[in-house]
Amino acid sequence: MKEEEIIKLIEDLDWNLPEKTQYEAMRKLMKIDEESCHLLVQKMKKNTWLNATRIIMDLGYPFNRKALPSLIWLLQDLNWPGVTNAFESLKIVDKKAITPLLEKCIKEAFEGEDFMWLGGIKYFVEEAEIAEEDFENKGIFDLLSCADCDYSSD
Repeated sequence: MKEEEIIKLIEDLDWNLPEKTQYEAMRKLMKIDEESCHLLVQKMKKNTWLNATRIIMDLGYPFNRKALPSLIWLLQDLNWPGVTNAFESLKIVDKKAITPLLEKCIKEAFEGEDFMWLGGIKYFVEEAEIAEEDFENKGIFDLLSCADCDYSSD
């Protein structure tokens, strides 16, 4: 499937469109290739995120591995559509595979002073039972203490 076709189908994931249109787009996008998975979450198309994350979740890991950074990106606001699906998709990824991505996003969030995103990542790390020793760079893990929002379960 060509990128232009994928982008058009993603537009049809908009929850404001008829359910039949959304369903048909989801059915077609389930045939996406691994290398194109990263296209599913389009940052400027919030109304498509819920359906896009459903597809990513259904594709499963490791097929959806190229979409993992987008799922972590969604943790910027735990109220955004699709966050629950993103959370569930990320939780099943092996810690050794997810921690390098988390480290990169933690650094990006800290450098961008996005402490709410740090809060979302911190919440995910706690819920997924990812410990400091799972991180290669312990200093990056320590940046989670700067999280603006404390979603911790304790």
